[in-house]
Amino acid sequence: MSMYPWRAGEAITAEKLTAGMQYGLVSITPTTAVSTYHRGSAQIVFDVPFLEIPTIQVTARTAVPGVLLEASYTDVTLTGVTIMIARETQTNTNVDWLAIGRPAL
Repeated sequence: MSMYPWRAGEAITAEKLTAGMQYGLVSITPTTAVSTYHRGSAQIVFDVPFLEIPTIQVTARTAVPGVLLEASYTDVTLTGVTIMIARETQTNTNVDWLAIGRPAL
């Protein structure tokens, strides 16, 4: 299945090449203490809804490897996703996210 919103014979435009990807940066501060770690989450709303559930990628930024335990996501819909982190400290953490799919244009 192609992520590009065109069919054979149609013109390929810059808008159509990037229309299937949305990305951003979210800042999350862990506040919930669970055993020996803290966790936090942020809700992302896509600028343009997708036609089907998109593929999600998340990457957390950290200057102290080993303190950040996990960056993940859940509750993916056509209009958004929830990004979650877990770490040993309550340090604010930036997370890059990428959603790839067919946009509802």
